[in-house]
Amino acid sequence: MMVAAMIALAIAGGMEPLPADPVQRIATKALAGHFGALEPWQREGYQALLNGHKRLRAYRTHYGPYEGRQGRVDARGRPCTMRTLAANRLKRGTWVLLLDEPELRQVLDRGAPGNDARFADRHRCDLWVDRWHPDPRLRNVAAVVGIAVARRGNQ
Repeated sequence: MMVAAMIALAIAGGMEPLPADPVQRIATKALAGHFGALEPWQREGYQALLNGHKRLRAYRTHYGPYEGRQGRVDARGRPCTMRTLAANRLKRGTWVLLLDEPELRQVLDRGAPGNDARFADRHRCDLWVDRWHPDPRLRNVAAVVGIAVARRGNQ
């Protein structure tokens, strides 16, 4: 928290000591308000990324309400939102920054157990992620993307 507050003060004061690391640069700008007001969960996620992250290669697909019940609620029966990301190789609650957008998400859902082998492994990726989005035009849009995963403890 202290680091984010100091960075926000420096940026507000006209100095822009942005980190060279692109993930830290995005998180710093977000926490300083460059992308508008943040929800509490976003502030927590960007702070977690500032505190440490690892870069991975992911095969990203999309799902949404157009897929019926499984596209409207997560594995715990909670409504999916623009915060929701499904992944099998990351722990629930992990913060993920999709670097091509960039967009912050949190692992709140799971997918079919075979998705990592079917998608990620075949495309030489570290993992598969499924981004929830309400737009049905994204249904068949898939891509290999870079992601940053916030470190937890001694991960």
